[in-house]
Amino acid sequence: MHRLWHLVFHVHGLGVVSTSKLLARKRADLVPVYDTMISTGWDLQTNENSWEAMHALLCKNEGALLAVGEQIRGLAGIPRYVAPLRVLDAVVWHTGSKPNWNTGGSVVDTRDDEREP
Repeated sequence: MHRLWHLVFHVHGLGVVSTSKLLARKRADLVPVYDTMISTGWDLQTNENSWEAMHALLCKNEGALLAVGEQIRGLAGIPRYVAPLRVLDAVVWHTGSKPNWNTGGSVVDTRDDEREP
């Protein structure tokens, strides 16, 4: 996926947002959407490595965030064909405009476990 990201980003000259939205549309279960609302929610900087940073967050703690996406999908009655990653995209995007809701910062706590709060 990393190779595909760079091919679309560099060869076709799309920006970070357009690249992520194109790949997310084609591979909904593999590629997160990335735009300013998502970057605010995930507390990320926009650059060509944004997708890699999001990937690291999603893989952290054995994919605990994706498990949360599955739980939300079930509780909200969202059909199973909607990938947990799309559910997380929607939750983070909709709360990205309210970054101080419950966490005092980003929607998703991106701190390392070893760091002080």
